[in-house]
Amino acid sequence: MERFLYIWEVKTNKLYIAICLAALAFIALLGAQYFMVSNTYHLKNKEFKYTYNKDLFNQYSSSINNGVLYKDAYKLIDSLVVQFKGEWENTDEGKRETINNEYFEQMVIQIRQHNPLDEWMQKFQVQNELDSKLEYVILLHQFGVLLNDTTEWVMYKETVENEFLLLGSLQHYNNDNYIMRSRTAVKNNYRMVYSLYVDTPSRKWFLFKGLWSAFALSLLTILSMLGVLLFTIYHWQQQKKLSDIKSDFINNISHELKTPLATINVANKSLQKDQIADNKSQRQHLLQIIHRQSQRLQQLINQVLDISIKEQEAWKLEREHLSLNHFLEQVVADFQLKEATIPIVLNLQATNDQVLIAPFHFTTVINNLLDNAVKYNPNKELIRVETFDKNNQQIGIRIIDEGIGMSMTTKGLIFDKFYRAAKGDVHNVKGLGLGLYYVKQVVEAHNGTIEVESEIGKGSCFEIILPLERSQV
Repeated sequence: MERFLYIWEVKTNKLYIAICLAALAFIALLGAQYFMVSNTYHLKNKEFKYTYNKDLFNQYSSSINNGVLYKDAYKLIDSLVVQFKGEWENTDEGKRETINNEYFEQMVIQIRQHNPLDEWMQKFQVQNELDSKLEYVILLHQFGVLLNDTTEWVMYKETVENEFLLLGSLQHYNNDNYIMRSRTAVKNNYRMVYSLYVDTPSRKWFLFKGLWSAFALSLLTILSMLGVLLFTIYHWQQQKKLSDIKSDFINNISHELKTPLATINVANKSLQKDQIADNKSQRQHLLQIIHRQSQRLQQLINQVLDISIKEQEAWKLEREHLSLNHFLEQVVADFQLKEATIPIVLNLQATNDQVLIAPFHFTTVINNLLDNAVKYNPNKELIRVETFDKNNQQIGIRIIDEGIGMSMTTKGLIFDKFYRAAKGDVHNVKGLGLGLYYVKQVVEAHNGTIEVESEIGKGSCFEIILPLERSQV
């Protein structure tokens, strides 16, 4: 047994390591898929910029004169610059800053009032069949007036903390929607440096549409990997649960088989003694012990074999037409012959109780449930057996005890093969953990259902629902 536990521990550790490695592989897969999709997005964005931004750059560059904002804007600015230079030359040095601000504000107002770029952008949108309108912004970096060939009066210069939005309403401008940086021609009597940013709200949607196939494939790969990982973990947990149950079964059946074998061995040795061999009453007593213990061994073996055979073959039930109330009266009466110390009360209220059942198997079902009610009822409290009308097609049976009850975890496992609720010593309640498994198999073979309600310290209630005779197939 120790060797088995050691092997199981080694296998469990290996499984944990395998699951951890699988989880790490899954995380690595997520990273790889994210990198692939992200890289594809950036490539698509570069392609978009190369085609769309390039066309925009070429058309805008050809539409402006002398590198100034928009067509004929240089004329408007020229006229203001000429006025500014004349007034600047005739003004005291201390007042020139005031003149500078006045003319700069007036120039900005004039540029904005005569701005044709909204119309120009709309025309570009139609020509290039874009889905949504273009939004733009022009940032002014520097504006200065050339007083002579060597002197420049700077009216405005951009700082790190301050950006001047000369035209447009685009709120988010960055390298993705950058079009160009321009400046006035050398021959102009002023210097202007500005940048143009243009974008369309549909740009990201356009890029994501191009990524759809890659994204779908990536998502499918991730979900498949996740499904395999979850299935592996679930399957491992089920195998571990089954292994734990079987380990408990091996411990339990070893104990159950050793007890009658040890008793038979002791009785056999006693029979070999001359003084006992000559004593008829003692010899008969020991032979009865051997007989009972042999029967106990046979029952244990038959119980395991019976379940094994019925798992491999379909249930073959020899059914009979019976009154369920009368049938329960007989089963309970026979049961009380061996358990006379615990009161069992019948409350058979079902009015339509005609069923088609296999008496042999269903007797075992009721006896198993009553056995459990006795085993887990240390204070020998009252046990109730009830029948009730479920509906026109079904009838119900309840077996209620006021014993120790069971937890929610135990309730979910009691119908599993080999399961026995742990309470102190694993052998404090005899059995192989096959009784309730057998009960459920028989009930379901009769097209019925079985459920249990229980609470620790408040007893348990097993409820069986069976089809009435005319409802059975």
